[in-house]
Amino acid sequence: MKLSNVLSGVEVLETSGFTDDIEITGLAYDSRRIQPGDLFFAVKGYKTDGHKYIDDALKKGCAAVVQEDKWNDRAEGYRVRTADCRTAMALSACNFYHHPSKDLLLCGITGTDGKTSACHILRHILNHRGKTGIIGTVGNIFENRISKAVRTTPEAVDINRTLREMADEGAASVVMEVSSHALALKRVEELDFDIAVFTNLAHDHLDFHSDMEDYFQAKLQLFKNLKPAACAVINIDDPYGKRILKDVQAKKYCFSMQDEGADLYYEILESDIMGNLMRYRFSGKELTIRVPLIGFPGASNSAAAVSAAHCAGCEAEEIVKKLVSFSGVKGRFQRIDCGGFTAFTDYAHTPQALERLLQTVKPLTAGKLHLVFGCGGDRDKAKRPLMGAAAEKAADMVYITSDNPRSENPAEIINEILKGIKERNRVLTIPDRRDAIIEAMNRCEKGDTVIIAGKGHEDYQEINGVFYHFDDCEIIEEWLGRSGACPPTNCAGG
Repeated sequence: MKLSNVLSGVEVLETSGFTDDIEITGLAYDSRRIQPGDLFFAVKGYKTDGHKYIDDALKKGCAAVVQEDKWNDRAEGYRVRTADCRTAMALSACNFYHHPSKDLLLCGITGTDGKTSACHILRHILNHRGKTGIIGTVGNIFENRISKAVRTTPEAVDINRTLREMADEGAASVVMEVSSHALALKRVEELDFDIAVFTNLAHDHLDFHSDMEDYFQAKLQLFKNLKPAACAVINIDDPYGKRILKDVQAKKYCFSMQDEGADLYYEILESDIMGNLMRYRFSGKELTIRVPLIGFPGASNSAAAVSAAHCAGCEAEEIVKKLVSFSGVKGRFQRIDCGGFTAFTDYAHTPQALERLLQTVKPLTAGKLHLVFGCGGDRDKAKRPLMGAAAEKAADMVYITSDNPRSENPAEIINEILKGIKERNRVLTIPDRRDAIIEAMNRCEKGDTVIIAGKGHEDYQEINGVFYHFDDCEIIEEWLGRSGACPPTNCAGG
């Protein structure tokens, strides 16, 4: 594609080195992955600056460079200067891949908790109407292929490439997790969302956002940018959801467990360790069904997905029929039968998510409730004591351990968590996560439940820049005397 076509709509401040319109064969934002003919975007990040790698990109054969900083008279190569490199990259990616989001029914799901589960539930429903892909935390999924995700929402170039590949292979729709980082860093700019879903907003990511208001404003952008014909699906039980309603020009569809006047009203009639008996009232109908989703997290995530599926054109009976066969998501409220007791693995890594998880499991546990968890290093430190407080409030026995310590000392992270715990007679601190899991399993008796929270689907531990293989499920299987990954059944969704 000609460079002028790639840059169509991009604000160009000045150019250098051009004699004619050059051919672009690919897009790149990482100089280590440059291929001859690529257009390189010198994006400014939080840890490094792409401008530092322009010379390296040119040596590797990139056709042209898009940058924000001015160049000197001796600058080599074809250059384009723009005021905002990230906006330029997002628009260029849409152009280069021929606006793939316009060829699909695209649904974006955002919120602090529940994005992954809601995405997978929605995909399960939509898959029966046409091939449906997922872009999210667990990975990019299409048909039977899964590619691991580096981040919840990829960069604009990667998103558009993936959408184009899925569309070309016959996808009718794609469901995508949209993080606040992605919105703040303009990774989803120019995408044509047909449906946007808001699950909730809770304390998280305040290492990236200045405060909760900044965090909310980032989420709000997804809904402000919707076209009038699109649909905003909003959880109005969350106070931030009610605020979103005031700023949306698109069609609105509200779901609630508290407001019977919502477009979709839902109730938990019964709940046990295997799932919920749910009642959904929407589209003029009242439907009662047992679903393999446990407690409030499962109910809320299912309501978000059901609402989005309805906005996508699915009939009420069709939707609830598909819910029955949903088998869950690895590491999202995943249940493992351990004989006399039950274990759950879950991704809960915020105070609210952990509290809801514990509140859900506690009434379903005949014996004691054991909790293994930690907090990630180089991330929001303010939530650590809040996580400790949530653990102490509901668990009978707490095992504080490592999550992904990254560059931090695990003992210091644990001490931050302990600041939120008043009485420590029910607390063990075991920095080695494997040892903590084994200790919790050893202490479990008949009727007990053990929750291993924080990592969910992740199969690694990041320590001082090195990724070591580590899977919570595999440790449980090891304790049980089995080998291999946890069975895919009994995933409750969370």
